[in-house]
Amino acid sequence: MSKTNFYLQNSRWLSITTLLYFSSSFGQTFFIAIFAGEIRQEFAISHTIWGSIYAIGTLLSAVLMFNFGGLADKWKPRELGTIIIIALAIFCLGMMLVSHVWFLPILIFGLRFFGQGFVSHLSMVLCGRWFFKNRGKTVAATSLGFAFGEALMPLTFVSLMGWIGWRYSWGIAAILLLLVSFIFRKLLNGERTPRSAVNSLNNNIGVGLNGKHWTKGEVLRSWISWPMLLATMAQSMFVTIFFFQQVHLGVEKGWEINQFAILVPIYTMVSVIATFIAGILIDKFGVRLLIPFYLVPGILGFILGSFLNDPIVSAIAFAFLGMMQGLSNAFSGTFWPEFFGTRHLGDVRAIAASSMVIASALGPLFSGIFLDAHVSLSSQFQMMALIMSFSTIGLWMIVLKTKPTTHGYFKLSSFLK
Repeated sequence: MSKTNFYLQNSRWLSITTLLYFSSSFGQTFFIAIFAGEIRQEFAISHTIWGSIYAIGTLLSAVLMFNFGGLADKWKPRELGTIIIIALAIFCLGMMLVSHVWFLPILIFGLRFFGQGFVSHLSMVLCGRWFFKNRGKTVAATSLGFAFGEALMPLTFVSLMGWIGWRYSWGIAAILLLLVSFIFRKLLNGERTPRSAVNSLNNNIGVGLNGKHWTKGEVLRSWISWPMLLATMAQSMFVTIFFFQQVHLGVEKGWEINQFAILVPIYTMVSVIATFIAGILIDKFGVRLLIPFYLVPGILGFILGSFLNDPIVSAIAFAFLGMMQGLSNAFSGTFWPEFFGTRHLGDVRAIAASSMVIASALGPLFSGIFLDAHVSLSSQFQMMALIMSFSTIGLWMIVLKTKPTTHGYFKLSSFLK
């Protein structure tokens, strides 16, 4: 099947996963962060307090994500997806109506749990379960939903805030999500069973390491998952800081208020290109050989970002960070089913999803504390590059300590089993 035929023949299913991923935009840091200045001013809170509020809500969402991510294995996607999207819309409405600072952690929790956490989690679970042979291309196409939101939502809602204010802008977000839930239900009126699974019921379709489907407990007890979890956490934490502190970054660099938002489409465009290239390479060579390069663009991006001040030249740093995000998009939907199988994929991916959410919670908190201690974002970027350099060593260990078999799955070497 040609690439074009693949996308056309599976357009309905790809539209579903892409729509889900787009919905996550309203709970992502790049969206919430554009309201940070208005929220801090409205409630008279410091960087540390706002970062703490964000961390509390996000950490709580991570705990629930770890425990309830397995619902993606048990509930029908149509019902589960509808509930999640509508719940996200309700919390957007709550942001429009919030009148006291003590409600902010609850609202941040809802946005992060249903948006950043569960909607994107369900999207990637469906990618891994619905497609066996073309996961790379599937994840690449699905990531367009995230890329579309990342490129257009900040610019759109920054403009919207200038017109109707930050509170009513959240009301518009709620209306958009209700529309998405209606379209989602119309598209998903039945479950998809991959033809390869139907025709090969007696084969080990979708198995992971050592030819089996791993449970959550087995994944947590195996060393093989931890380098990827740490890399995912580093990427999530540092990119979250980058977007969360965009207002302060602009002040530090001497940029106009909208110059960060203008550079975001460059980040997004490179992210999309990198995701598609990585998806094609994954389908051809497997995710195993590519993961050591996961954080390399981010290392370069943060080093450059720490030194570059001119917004035009800083586009290079945005491009490198977008490349890392593109690799993350591709790996998040392919690493876990390829290494640990698909039978318990919702439960297994919940580990990665909750880890990512935890990291994104701690990032703004730590960054806010550093800022209040007069540690610049440029200095923080240099520390991030150093940490990711160490994390890359662990990713190389996965390549060196696993090997492909003639049966189409990977096997652990005798050392470090």
